[in-house]
Amino acid sequence: MNYYQESLSGIYSDDDLAKRYKNQNQWVSKAECTPYPHVPAMVHEGSTLPIENENGIDAVVNLEYQLINRVQKEMGNQQTKEYENIPVSNLFITGASLWAQSGAWNPTLTMTAMALQLADKRIAAKKVRKSIHTKEKSVSGKEQHANEVGLMNFFL
Repeated sequence: MNYYQESLSGIYSDDDLAKRYKNQNQWVSKAECTPYPHVPAMVHEGSTLPIENENGIDAVVNLEYQLINRVQKEMGNQQTKEYENIPVSNLFITGASLWAQSGAWNPTLTMTAMALQLADKRIAAKKVRKSIHTKEKSVSGKEQHANEVGLMNFFL
């Protein structure tokens, strides 16, 4: 329950809420602390759209912030089912929806940074006129996404 919901629920008296408001943004002794800290406003809720990782969790969004479409591979052997993750063209997701849970404090700057990073990647991809999931070799010979190579050229 967030601060707003608590204030409407009647769980706490007006004195408890006033004490919590008075104690925020300052150091207090252990005896004066409230049951748990809250921002006196609505907070950004997280979601369960996990971003691509190496932990074996089924990702919904890749590292380029694209929604992933999970397509079953056609195999000669129908005993096992294998899936291929294909990014959905021109559909990008950023923000708190990528986090399994949020902290008690406002993550606006982190979400802004993610949106700016996505914008930079899209601008770089447009400059080299490549799709965001196209791969090409960098100067070191390592395969990278076209937008990463484009970003390097963009800032040089």
